[in-house]
Amino acid sequence: METRQIIEEIVPKVLAENKDLIEKINATYMFKIEGASNWFLDLTKPDQPIEEVVKEAQCDVDTDSASFVEMAMGNLNTQMAFLAGKFRTNEPQLAVRLNALIEGIVEHIAKNNLA
Repeated sequence: METRQIIEEIVPKVLAENKDLIEKINATYMFKIEGASNWFLDLTKPDQPIEEVVKEAQCDVDTDSASFVEMAMGNLNTQMAFLAGKFRTNEPQLAVRLNALIEGIVEHIAKNNLA
């Protein structure tokens, strides 16, 4: 499983399957994933595209590709990653909202035997 596949293929499916996530999260995120790329996610409105671009966001998330994949697979808890310095953010309160999306990704991967 690669970071690009998770961001560009799985995240849109999870958001489409769980429309309530947009309302729960309701923020914009700039993912800067070392060893992969940068992606902007607008989780304030349904059906927003995920853009591979650097943009101003309410919450910046910095991590490395291996840690991101481990979180998506359910092998690394986001709180533990944060405490270990593997998941950095400028807005911890908004980053906590991402747990709902990460949980959705973990469930989607398990349900569809993508691990």
